[in-house]
Amino acid sequence: MLLGVAMLLAAGVLALGARPPVDTWPAAVLFFLPFSFLYVVLPLAFWGRTPGMTWAGLVARGPADQPPSFRQATLRWLGALLTLALAGLPLLLTLADGRSLTDRLSGTRTLSNPR
Repeated sequence: MLLGVAMLLAAGVLALGARPPVDTWPAAVLFFLPFSFLYVVLPLAFWGRTPGMTWAGLVARGPADQPPSFRQATLRWLGALLTLALAGLPLLLTLADGRSLTDRLSGTRTLSNPR
């Protein structure tokens, strides 16, 4: 969902005819990194899901079926950044046993939300 927001923002900039120079991209990264950290880590640590996970019907659980700790939520965020940086290739790990890189790094698991 966060990537969708970034893509929507980029599409809006292009639709307006703006062509931001490459030297302004670091400013965008400096905005999106802390924004994504807060968007992912805080909801995960408190409720075990981000807004996007709620929309998709998923929940993250740590040991003892509790929401992830702040450390685990931060590791999940770092795993998501690493997956993005590697063009999604770590998602192939999910084929082995259903656990993604984020699950493996943080010691959590992603489950379908029991409604």
